[in-house]
Amino acid sequence: MEPVMKFSELPLGAEFVFEGERYAKVSPLMAHHVVTGASRLIHRSASISEIGAQRSLPTRPETVASAQVIAGLDELCRQMTAALEELGGDADDVHARLGELRRDFLRSLKLTD
Repeated sequence: MEPVMKFSELPLGAEFVFEGERYAKVSPLMAHHVVTGASRLIHRSASISEIGAQRSLPTRPETVASAQVIAGLDELCRQMTAALEELGGDADDVHARLGELRRDFLRSLKLTD
């Protein structure tokens, strides 16, 4: 959704949406419908949504240090091994397979430990 503002705050020539229709401001009180070209009086206090208004810049996604990723992965593997041991799985086979999966995962992230 575009920012809402008053018609009087919109610069001449700017396009906006009013009551679901797209217009261009041509004077302090007049606008032309973008599709039909019909003129319409718009009250200065009318709330409109400017098209192409300046938006806040997207924030950078949060980054996590590779050491944190590796530590989290190691903890997950430890917890999974413990859970499988409780269920009666072969701990050596499970540990070996988790090690392979861990290496593959780190390789896919271009991380090494």
